Amino acid sequence: MNLSFDHIALRCADTENVKSFFTEIIGLTVGYRPPFPFLGFWLYAKTGMMSRHKSR
Repeated sequence: MNLSFDHIALRCADTENVKSFFTEIIGLTVGYRPPFPFLGFWLYAKTGMMSRHKSR
């Protein structure tokens, strides 16, 4: 069984630790993100893109 995701949004208090987990453990890379008026980052996998927006 194969699962795939196009977009996942996570709400968290410590954005940098979440980014470290997804880049260092899962293997995603931080990539281009348009200049939205709120903080966040987009993470990319070899097969596509995953985004994360900081929200509180």
